[in-house]
Amino acid sequence: MANFVSSNLLAFQSQIAQDFNKAEVRELQNKILYNAATYAPFIIGDVEAIKESDKRAVYTYFMKKKASTSGTARSYAPTGTLSDSGQVALSWVTFSETFGISLQSGMDNVINYEMQFAHMLREVQRNLRERIGTYIVQQLHTGRTQTAPVTTGVRNATWDAVNFAFVNDAAQLDLFYENAASVMRQNKYYNKFDVIADPIIAKRARFDQMQSAGNAQNLAYQFQSYNPNGIMEHSTLGNEVATAFGNGCAIVLPEASYSMIPWIPKINREGSGDYESFNGGFGTVDDDQGLPLTYAVRGWAQKQDASSLGGTVQDIHIDMELSIDIAFNLAPMSISGETPVYEFGQAQS
Repeated sequence: MANFVSSNLLAFQSQIAQDFNKAEVRELQNKILYNAATYAPFIIGDVEAIKESDKRAVYTYFMKKKASTSGTARSYAPTGTLSDSGQVALSWVTFSETFGISLQSGMDNVINYEMQFAHMLREVQRNLRERIGTYIVQQLHTGRTQTAPVTTGVRNATWDAVNFAFVNDAAQLDLFYENAASVMRQNKYYNKFDVIADPIIAKRARFDQMQSAGNAQNLAYQFQSYNPNGIMEHSTLGNEVATAFGNGCAIVLPEASYSMIPWIPKINREGSGDYESFNGGFGTVDDDQGLPLTYAVRGWAQKQDASSLGGTVQDIHIDMELSIDIAFNLAPMSISGETPVYEFGQAQS
């Protein structure tokens, strides 16, 4: 039952300890979301100084690689052409969550108004984080490369041109991560890699990482190519996207090659109005888990008979909305269909 009615002071009650409530409000852990936010400066600078409203387009630019001229001799008067640049339009998607509360909803409730408000504020942020994190995984899968410099003749994997993935041989399960790193290196990616893995292949990573140096089957060496953050597991991969690989799949990409650029309107950043008035107000709230995210807050009030909602007949109901705009971006590439996101699937045995 909604509106906290089940906890009204109709009989003696006690409030459950917050730690004992963790199972109810548990959250999908998501390192991908944190990494995407921290990588934003690699894409663009102070976006809020550029984009003051949701009507203004924002572009960023990159320098394209120069094709080889394949010269085999010197010329007394060599001629050449200038290289080129490319444009990327940043596209924002809005995520919002709402809640409402009556000013007197806690008068006859073991959970008072302040606690109800704080709980709902935490909950809408949790919902926003989970939705944004899932969206990022979906975008990474959708944005996986559909071509690569080395697909025909690639070693240690087989290119699947239908699912746009490199497939690890069934007999090579123990070397899934080393083979993935090998394919990345064959395609000229040499630095540390980020990995988003489905629950199946993430489990394999934890098993392989625990193989000690004294074990005859030492497999831990293969993770030297990956970031110290480890393998980032997300259930959306494999369960909702990349479903072609029942034995597990992962997305591998160079570090700092994807980002999430957050934005909120200027009126929220500067603050305006009053949440407890009919016209309402605008403001901000920082993420309560410490992520580098600031949410736009819009709130307004109206008179209401809230007696059936946990309040009183002469009450004031406040509606609140938290929102944030997200621009997801991959490192740009000039070849159509090519991205730095490589998907790897494990073949059936």
